Amino acid sequence: MSDYIEIKWPSHVITNAKPSGDQVMLLRGMSVVIGDSAYEIAKKYGYPGDEAQWNAEYNQLSNQLAALTQRVEALENTSVVNEKWYYASQNNTTSRTGKYYSGTYDSYVYEHKHWVGGGDLKQIRFGFDTVATGSGSNVEHIAVGQDLQIEKAVAIYNNTLVPMEFSGARSVVVPDGTYDYLSDSIDASAFGVSVLPHDAQITVRVLTRQTSAVSRVALSHKDARQFGGKSIWFNSSDTSLNDFETLSGFSVVGPTQTARTEIAIARLHGLSDAPDFVSIGVRGDSITQGTGDSGFSDREGGGWAFRAVQRFSKQPALMNYASHGSTSRMLIEDQSVISSYNLLTHAITAYGANNIGQSNSNPDAYLSLSQDTQTQLAQFKAAGLQAGVMHLIPRTSSTDLWRTEENQTINTGWGAGGAADNYNNDIANFSDADFVIEMSSIRGTERLKTVTNGEPRYATFDGTHPSAGGADLMSQDAAVVLNTEYGFELIS
Repeated sequence: MSDYIEIKWPSHVITNAKPSGDQVMLLRGMSVVIGDSAYEIAKKYGYPGDEAQWNAEYNQLSNQLAALTQRVEALENTSVVNEKWYYASQNNTTSRTGKYYSGTYDSYVYEHKHWVGGGDLKQIRFGFDTVATGSGSNVEHIAVGQDLQIEKAVAIYNNTLVPMEFSGARSVVVPDGTYDYLSDSIDASAFGVSVLPHDAQITVRVLTRQTSAVSRVALSHKDARQFGGKSIWFNSSDTSLNDFETLSGFSVVGPTQTARTEIAIARLHGLSDAPDFVSIGVRGDSITQGTGDSGFSDREGGGWAFRAVQRFSKQPALMNYASHGSTSRMLIEDQSVISSYNLLTHAITAYGANNIGQSNSNPDAYLSLSQDTQTQLAQFKAAGLQAGVMHLIPRTSSTDLWRTEENQTINTGWGAGGAADNYNNDIANFSDADFVIEMSSIRGTERLKTVTNGEPRYATFDGTHPSAGGADLMSQDAAVVLNTEYGFELIS
């Protein structure tokens, strides 16, 4: 018979067929569909062998096929592991004050801490700046042509100190105009662990040199005390740096040194495969930067956004881009920041205080702010982020240090029907806003005044900038909105 199926088994050959997985599967399927045993099927095609041997070999191959099928199904049901780099610290920030140099000092050493946010990390790396912004609307490379000379840097965790490298070298000159110049990645195993866990405390220590006036350090607006660190300038000719690469911590000994409250920041990036990793970026002015928030105990003093991430049982990572004195123009012109949005999952824009100013009699002064904000929200969405916007908060003067509402006077342009009020009302029309934070808790009984409790400066430091109490109230509102929208579990 010429039209029969040809099948090859391990020790038996039916005609001259070649072994084929498809044929094995076909025979197995025929056995199921026809309802006959493997031997009965084989007999139909002229197989003369022993029934027991035939069925034994069939069963062996059938079991192997079943095991293979099970493995394939298991792989199909396994989630794809997507590793991704994120901003991965609860207290990341930009270097925005300016690029500092003094002829008195040729060296700058600083140390600060990161608290891992968002999720566990498999690798880390650090980003350095040679750009800074002054107070204003546009990004500026302050004193263009001034590079950053890093002599050495280390990262410390789990009682293990790991030298930082840049393309395999300990030292590097970072050219002017660079945002997030990256160190080489460091695997968690270098610290003796399989992952750097969420909420781990990583210490960063960096030594820079200033061999001439063309070498400068870009400082952030943040206070060294808030980051659990210190920041010291010194002259290496008569003052020495000791114990830089020891776990106990460095010291500077000699007559020519000075400590600064501002600190340079080496931003923490983390590689994670956690599917629920959260990294939030906030853009804004001094209100979001944290001006007026006077707490400096580790995780305090960073403003409403920094305080907000501490309210979740699993703290997200935070990247605070805010810059004192800036307007919404910086929002859409700062390409160095825009390019970093791929390191985030969520973003919030909170500009406006400097667009409208201390007083503004033009009720339409908010229109350009609204346009800029919508552009920023569209940039967030184009990067695949969940996008949010914050309402402007009250701006008042006071005759009793903001102890009471009745002794507050609302600034021109910040009352009902003014530019600030019109902007807040306009936010409802922003189609790219996934969520809105109204900051109701910092508002008084009269919603355009600041809340009071009888204490001086309870919620505002100066009528514009939230005090520690005001930043804490704003953090509550932000945390509630994020919990409602995305299920970020609040600490009970």
